Amino acid sequence: MTNAMDEMSRIGCVGPVYGGTVTDVSKLKYGTEFFVTNGIWHGRTVLSDGRPAIYVIEKKSTVVCREDMPETNILCVAEVRYNGQRPAHTGFYLYDDYESVLENVPLKTPVKNARTLQDFLHGQCVAFALALQEVFPDYELEFLSDPEEYRPHKSAVTSLLHMYCVDRAADHYIDVRGVTEEITECFEPFEDFFTEPLCLRVDRNTAMSWLTSVMDAQTVMETIDAARTVIHDRKHLYGPKKPY
Repeated sequence: MTNAMDEMSRIGCVGPVYGGTVTDVSKLKYGTEFFVTNGIWHGRTVLSDGRPAIYVIEKKSTVVCREDMPETNILCVAEVRYNGQRPAHTGFYLYDDYESVLENVPLKTPVKNARTLQDFLHGQCVAFALALQEVFPDYELEFLSDPEEYRPHKSAVTSLLHMYCVDRAADHYIDVRGVTEEITECFEPFEDFFTEPLCLRVDRNTAMSWLTSVMDAQTVMETIDAARTVIHDRKHLYGPKKPY
C-alpha cells in the first residue's frame, strides 16, 4: 500500500529516469494514444470485457489494467494524442474523471486546508492561483462569479465560484487541473452554480486580502507554500508550453 501511495503522489510529475509524465493510464479517456518512455512502446486505452485495458500497438496485444495493483497502471508517457490529434488541454484534463484522480493524489506535505490536489480545485483555488502567478508572472488572475450574486460594492469573495489564471498571449486557462484552451471546460465543475458566467480580473493584493479574510496568516502562507510545491513538481503541466 505504501508503494501505491508513493506512486500516486508522483502523478503529474516528470519521470525521474526516462522523462515523460507520470500517468495513471487506467484512468485516461478511452481512445487516448501515448508513448511509454520507461518501456519504449506505444499504447492506446481501450475496454476489454468492460474493464480498462491498454492495447500495445507494437505487439498488437491487450493488457488489462490491474485494479488490485494500481501502481502497475502508473507509467511515464509522452506524445499523447486523442483521436489522432494533440489534445486541447494538458495535465489532469486528460483523465476521464479527473476529479477522482485529483482526490487520490496526496500532497507531499498536507496542510490544514489541503491534503490532496482536489482541495486546490474545490476550496483552495485562490491559494493555487496566487502560487501559479508567482511562478509564472505573466499569468493574470481571474475569477468566476454568478452575475446574480456579484455585488461590486461588496467583497467578491462571497460570490466567488472559482479562481484561475489566464495566459493572455496564448488564450489559455490554468488551474490545478493543468492548461485548457476551452473556458467552458475550465468552468464545467461549477456550471450548476451560475446562470451566465461572469469573469472578472483581480489583482494579487485583492486576492490575497480575500484569503486573509477567511484564514489566519500562517494558514494562508502554508496553503500557498503547498500549492507552490505542487506547481514546481509539475511545472511542465502548468507552464505556457504544452507538456506532451
